[in-house]
Amino acid sequence: MIVYKYKSLGDSDCLLGREKQLNYLKDIYENNRFYASDYNVLDDPMEGIFESYNGLESDVVQKIIHGKTDTHVCSLSPTYSSMLMWSFYANYHKGYCVEAEIDDKNLLNVIYDDIPIKIESQDVSEDEKIKMILSRKYKDWAFEKELRVLCKERYVNISVKSIYFGMRVNDNLFDQLKAEIQDKYPNISVIKMSDDMFEHIDTSGNF
Repeated sequence: MIVYKYKSLGDSDCLLGREKQLNYLKDIYENNRFYASDYNVLDDPMEGIFESYNGLESDVVQKIIHGKTDTHVCSLSPTYSSMLMWSFYANYHKGYCVEAEIDDKNLLNVIYDDIPIKIESQDVSEDEKIKMILSRKYKDWAFEKELRVLCKERYVNISVKSIYFGMRVNDNLFDQLKAEIQDKYPNISVIKMSDDMFEHIDTSGNF
């Protein structure tokens, strides 16, 4: 399945930050992998919150808490053309978005609803309970239409297909990065976004 990941290139006035983000980009296309973060460093402070319900044993609660800590999250998108995603996660259109192929058996659709989720003593494993908790976000984030990979490892294997750069990326920087990438990896498409490449949003707020 084709998925997308938005990232910042850092600020041009902070050379150390820019170098760090360029190295991150290089790691993605050279090693064909996405980094998976700890759930408690993601943008939403409600990530991972749950309520024990209907007699959930205290030892099970502790196993869930420890299991969440050992589970990493790779956040992905089904589209490269969301104006809001470019603004929120790609430094106001000054970053990039990687198009990649991934094994769809590892993907989860995030559920948007009121949280915290109630976890009760039912006939599912602790791993399934953790999956239920970490695939749920508050409904205000529904515009993201997020896909997730939950894993114990720090990286998720992918196959990079294209890299889109934001409309506000400096032309000289874009030309430099395009040349560097396609010199070694000519099969990777390198594209700069234009104003006719974005999704239209209707008046109801739906994509």
